[in-house]
Amino acid sequence: MSRSRSGDIENMLRARDAGADIVPPVPGFYTRPRTIDDVVDFAVGKVLNLLGIRHNLFAEWGGRESDIG
Repeated sequence: MSRSRSGDIENMLRARDAGADIVPPVPGFYTRPRTIDDVVDFAVGKVLNLLGIRHNLFAEWGGRESDIG
């Protein structure tokens, strides 16, 4: 993972202050991805969630270990 320069962080802060959502492509391992496609689906699904678009790329986590199978 590359380090962020202070200018990058300042630009993200400006974008956030202007109303942008900052969505780094960080995989959620609670979904237990098995392939690279699973990791990509998770990142895409998070963006779709922010846009209010329903999808079936991954199951939403309900907060209990039994929910993730």
